Amino acid sequence: AGFTQVDLLFAGALLAALGWFTTQSLGVAGAVAVVTLIAALVPGFSVESLLLLAALPLGMLLLGRFSGRQVVAPILTLKPRTNKAAGDITAAAQAGDLTKCEKLLEAAIRRRAATPVHFNSLLDVFAKEGDVYSAERCLQKMRDAGVTPTLVTYSTLINCCAKAQKPEQAVRWVEAMREEGMEPNRICLNAVINAWAKVGDYRGAREALAQLEAAGLEADRISYNALMSAYAKQSDVPGCEEVLTEMVQKGCSADEVTLGILVDACCRAGDAARAEETVRRMRQQGLQPSVGVLSSLVHALARNKDHHRAGSWLEEMVAEGHVEGACFNAVICASARAGDLRAAQRWFRKLDTSGTPDAVSFSGLIDACAKAGQYDRAEHWLAEMQKRELKPSAQTYNAVINSCAKAAAGERAVYWLQRMKQRGVAPNVVSYNAVIDAWAKAGSHRNAERWFNEMVEGGLQPDLISYNALINSSAKAGGAVQAEKLLQQMIANRVTPDRISYNAVVDACARSGCLDRAQYWVSRMEREGVQPDTITLNVLINACARVGDLPAAEALVGSATDPDLITFNAMLHVCSKANRPDRMEFWFGAMRAQGIGADVVSYSTMAQSYCRQGDVEGVERLIQEMRNSGLRGNEYTLATHLTVYAQSGYAPARAEEIFREGVASGTKLNHVNVGAFLRAVGHNWGNAVCRELGVDVPKIMDGRGRRRQ
Repeated sequence: AGFTQVDLLFAGALLAALGWFTTQSLGVAGAVAVVTLIAALVPGFSVESLLLLAALPLGMLLLGRFSGRQVVAPILTLKPRTNKAAGDITAAAQAGDLTKCEKLLEAAIRRRAATPVHFNSLLDVFAKEGDVYSAERCLQKMRDAGVTPTLVTYSTLINCCAKAQKPEQAVRWVEAMREEGMEPNRICLNAVINAWAKVGDYRGAREALAQLEAAGLEADRISYNALMSAYAKQSDVPGCEEVLTEMVQKGCSADEVTLGILVDACCRAGDAARAEETVRRMRQQGLQPSVGVLSSLVHALARNKDHHRAGSWLEEMVAEGHVEGACFNAVICASARAGDLRAAQRWFRKLDTSGTPDAVSFSGLIDACAKAGQYDRAEHWLAEMQKRELKPSAQTYNAVINSCAKAAAGERAVYWLQRMKQRGVAPNVVSYNAVIDAWAKAGSHRNAERWFNEMVEGGLQPDLISYNALINSSAKAGGAVQAEKLLQQMIANRVTPDRISYNAVVDACARSGCLDRAQYWVSRMEREGVQPDTITLNVLINACARVGDLPAAEALVGSATDPDLITFNAMLHVCSKANRPDRMEFWFGAMRAQGIGADVVSYSTMAQSYCRQGDVEGVERLIQEMRNSGLRGNEYTLATHLTVYAQSGYAPARAEEIFREGVASGTKLNHVNVGAFLRAVGHNWGNAVCRELGVDVPKIMDGRGRRRQ
């Protein structure tokens, strides 16, 4: 406790005199009672109590009245107490009562009874918290009290530095140990390796491992696992495998922790396949992956958009009795991102049965409903969430509003935005973007513009998605001038347009028949470094179709690097509008030559061209060719097929046959194809056939395209 040798000799002389006097006056039994009383007042195993116990037999022997056996026998009956003060400090530390720890230590210091155990107990508290500053103050206090730090002291301090991710300080304390003539052991140096690993510095960890071996110590599994985790922090799978090979060559076998670190590295690197293979290898070696390892694998597969594989591993976890809510949430959200509503609902029900869904679980399920366009189900789950007293976040409300947008339900989107405000959840730009998109899809540009303005008035800055939604809405409404103004406003507000922005403006100009303005914006996007894509090309071709400029459209397709089916269909439409079946046949052949198969739109467009010329044989040939290709016509194909017979005025029996085939195949009936049928066969005959087939002609003709009964 800080005594010098002179102090100890002087204290020993005094205590020897006390032992002699006590034995002389009270006899052995009385002397033992006095010693026991004094020892009870002094903390166990302190220097004073040991000297006292040693002084009593010394005084008795000096008196010469008793033999050695008579002296030792009563002393052996004494049972020195354990270090109660250190135990109290440890107990207070485990209870998290730091104030009590420090008070107990101060009391021990005042009694000059403090030992390394007392200080180490308090140091351990700071180490678990990663409080390097307090740990270093404790060490200084230990030195001030004259208590010499031990290996355990320094190991604890180095671990504290590792916890705080301060490897340089850990290294400094190793050097301080050596300066004090104390050689660090494997535990200390492993702590240094771990400190470097915590910050992902595998070079520092490598150097610490080299120092361990240079000190004549053999690296163990803990050393290699710490080194491997440094590589894992950097997602360096080859580095981890190199360490694994090295440790096996040194005769150190891998354990669950080792392979778990390798799985973690694979998951961080996004290599879910290798992570799965490592887990299988663990099992083949008789090693059981921990819950943490399996959880990492599930999360990695979920991030990798493989919700099916993530679900398979989650099934295994559940079968082993591990219900990890975070893993369920990962699979639910991954299913939502994949648009798999059925899977999201299945995993939610399993979680609801075996655990407790939280706000993240509900938000993931609602998002799945939103992506499926089922806003009624999204609303149902939001109501269920509130019933369970879970507070929806802005993200949850946004998912519901987005589901309304998918279904073009503008009024419902507005309802949930207002409900969100009433519940004290502030709408953000994402919330308003979904409402704008809902009205844009519903074809109400006026309402889309209104909510855009309300967002701005509310102090929110529109982003790229906000402008793109409103420009698209203008384009669908045929407002080319307003679409151009919005793009210019967007640039003025320092929101950089992307390809979607420019394509929307080009489309708006194309819909308005402004081919020159459409071409101007294509040139502008190229000057701004935005590369036009196939959608840009297709929009321009449609603009050519509106103004009947076949040469310009052909020049565009001729210069295209990667035309697709939509490109060729647009080109067929231009040829049809220009009444050029010869060029249409040419481009139809060019499409096939590039390995692009025609679809129903391709055949319908060509059939319409032949129909306008009254070419019944041409229409029949194309319809038959379409069927031979395994394609089934739609309501527009049926209308074209019947119209050519209505125009020709002959073969009403064939027209009736075509109509009956269409009804039997479930083709949608509207006022166009039903009207063409009535003209082809005559109203009396046609109405009689419709009554026979259960077709409600008045309702279809009055409803202008409503679904037939």
